[in-house]
Amino acid sequence: MLSGEMPPINKWKWDNNSQTLSFSDYDNHDRVIKLQAGIFLNVSRQVKCVSIQAHISHIHQDAFCDLNLIDVLHLQGNSIPHIIPGMFRGLQSLRNLDLLDNNIVHLHEGAFSGLRYLQVLSITRNRIQVIDNGAFADLGNLKQLMLISNCINHISRSTLNGLKNLTKLNIYHNHVKNIDERTFDDLKLLKQLAMGHNQLSTITRYTFRNLTNLHGLDLRGNNISRLYQLTFHILQHLYSLNLAMNEISVIEKGHSQDCTL
Repeated sequence: MLSGEMPPINKWKWDNNSQTLSFSDYDNHDRVIKLQAGIFLNVSRQVKCVSIQAHISHIHQDAFCDLNLIDVLHLQGNSIPHIIPGMFRGLQSLRNLDLLDNNIVHLHEGAFSGLRYLQVLSITRNRIQVIDNGAFADLGNLKQLMLISNCINHISRSTLNGLKNLTKLNIYHNHVKNIDERTFDDLKLLKQLAMGHNQLSTITRYTFRNLTNLHGLDLRGNNISRLYQLTFHILQHLYSLNLAMNEISVIEKGHSQDCTL
């Protein structure tokens, strides 16, 4: 093993009940910083979950090529700065990817290519500022996306392209000031949308127009001062709407027509 590389998996912890292979080096000052190619060569077919909590800042593009049967990958509490397209090559069975508490700043186009069966993705508590169009393009089966506590300031019309089966989207505690009209047009199955504690000032009548299955909408703690006519009129299944801690001074007549709360 080279300095800074991950030790061989025979030194990792194995939990037979959860079928989890794990390695934690978080409190060790001799930091592991690199996940090298071949580390999972000959790994047992019993392994369904891999969990790594160290100080990893570099992942070889072939590091996961031998993990084609795992369902869950936890990479929380590392120092990963970016997601390189193809980084998750080989993880064709993956259902759950956890990137909590890393240093990711930018989600590039094709960042999650190959993860066609992924259902849950958490990139909470990173430093994301930019999400390229096409970053989520391969995630047609994703159901839950958590982007809580990042530095996102804008969501464009193409940011969420490809997420046709998404049911839960949480962008809580970011710096979002603007949402392009029709941003959510492809999210017809979305049931929960949380955008509390951002910097939104304007919600137009078209912002949520295709979210016909939405059950819960959280917009608390923004800078919304005006609700335009018929903003929520299409949300016929909405039962929870939180607008607390805004600066609403104008509510035009009929803004919630046909919406039962």
